[in-house]
Amino acid sequence: MPVFDGRQRYDLQFTDGGQHKLSPKHDQNFAGMTTVCHMKRTEISGFPPNAGDDEGARSGTLWYAKLTPGDLVQAIRMEMQTGSGDVAAYLAEVQANGAELKLME
Repeated sequence: MPVFDGRQRYDLQFTDGGQHKLSPKHDQNFAGMTTVCHMKRTEISGFPPNAGDDEGARSGTLWYAKLTPGDLVQAIRMEMQTGSGDVAAYLAEVQANGAELKLME
């Protein structure tokens, strides 16, 4: 997917990582089957010469799952590698179709 954010031009490539069973991690109590998506950024132009000064994720993994009946899949976890270090995000709560699901306290 080609991206221009007003300053930088890069491509994002997403690949199917198949199905994976997640276990609870870092206070997130979700456990179950997910669809895995790998992301990789290819820099085209507008990036600083010092690679440590760039912004945004260079690569990462996203895990998606259908959490409530009749709902679409949602990102459960994301782990990204950035110029500032590794970043992780965990879905804490979902409210959809009359259901409320707490994944973290």
